[in-house]
Amino acid sequence: MQLLGNQARYLCCVFLAAFGRGTQLLAAIYFLYLDTGDLHPAALLVAAHALALAGCSLVLRSNALAERLDARGVVAAAILCHGAVSATIALLAFGQDLTRDGLLALYALHGAISSVGMPASLSLRHAVARQDRAVHGQALPKGLTGLGRALGALAGGLIVDRYGIAVAFAVPLLTLLPALAAALSIRLPAVHGPTGGPSPEAGQGRLLWSGLAAIRRNPAMRSAAVIFVAFNVFAAPVHRLLPDIAQKLGSSASALGALTASLLVGGLLLVPLAEALGQRMALHRLMLLSLLGQALLLILLGLYLDQASPSPAVVPLLLGLLGFLLAYPAAVVLAVLQSHSPHPARRGVLTAYTNLGLVAPVSGVGLALLADAFEIQPVMLACGSALLCLALLQSGRIRSLSIASGS
Repeated sequence: MQLLGNQARYLCCVFLAAFGRGTQLLAAIYFLYLDTGDLHPAALLVAAHALALAGCSLVLRSNALAERLDARGVVAAAILCHGAVSATIALLAFGQDLTRDGLLALYALHGAISSVGMPASLSLRHAVARQDRAVHGQALPKGLTGLGRALGALAGGLIVDRYGIAVAFAVPLLTLLPALAAALSIRLPAVHGPTGGPSPEAGQGRLLWSGLAAIRRNPAMRSAAVIFVAFNVFAAPVHRLLPDIAQKLGSSASALGALTASLLVGGLLLVPLAEALGQRMALHRLMLLSLLGQALLLILLGLYLDQASPSPAVVPLLLGLLGFLLAYPAAVVLAVLQSHSPHPARRGVLTAYTNLGLVAPVSGVGLALLADAFEIQPVMLACGSALLCLALLQSGRIRSLSIASGS
């Protein structure tokens, strides 16, 4: 019973933190869009958070830190630090002193804090799942994170429209204390990060380069990495175009929240559907179909949004399907990399996978700048066409994808 309590407490902490982040990010994106009328400031905000997280992980050697300290204490400290940053944003918003540059800097600080808190949270997740012996001990937190972010975005849009942006910025403070209490109430012996593989003292930089070298040497992993980068450049940054799409549907924060939630909920469908699909079709065929589906949906969205009055019901449906198609290749690429990497090199390969994912927020800034200059419809058509050509040209690489036996 105690062990089930540990699992429930950890999942409660994960969900509450994700809900607060989802609400705050929706408010931040809407604030920047209202302030400038452009997409690229919000894209810069997301990129600043992601790059600060990755950069501080390299500099601070946060994985090594997670291996030395009790994960519960690190997670609790990270929650408090996130709360301090969120309180600063909310106070500035209530005082009408919040600026674009100030918000970007504070979100970069959020990323720096996450660089320390995330490895500790993952260590805690592994410990709780191992103690509980739950079949879905690893999958549940990821699903709840997506659900929390989706519901947070939906709630954030409604709160902004009804009570104002400042109130939405204050929502993470309401989830702070329950999340902190849930983290501190987990009853386990001191939890430290996993050991084995390359020494954490070597630093994230050496892990990254060793992982990239391992990927380059293995044809299956190399193919998976090329595909991963391709859809992160052309399809994943569609999130950064959502404020303009919401503008076409009614120009409200609620519309933006609904569109954001549609993309995120579509990704959640991966958990129940992926295994069923995998039993009916070969992996490489599913991967090719998902990439072609992404490309065609981007083209269809670009053409549909060119209409004078697109339907508020059709667009979220298309985005939900796109969200599922975006989540599937990411999961397949991760499975391929994990199965083909020898155990001593696996930490380096997973570090490389994480850092390759940074092309999405960086590409998002470029696509947002193009959309600001040329409208979103031609940008979506161009991205869909480029991804379609790449999927067809890389069909040979895609056929080589497989999960290594015995992994």
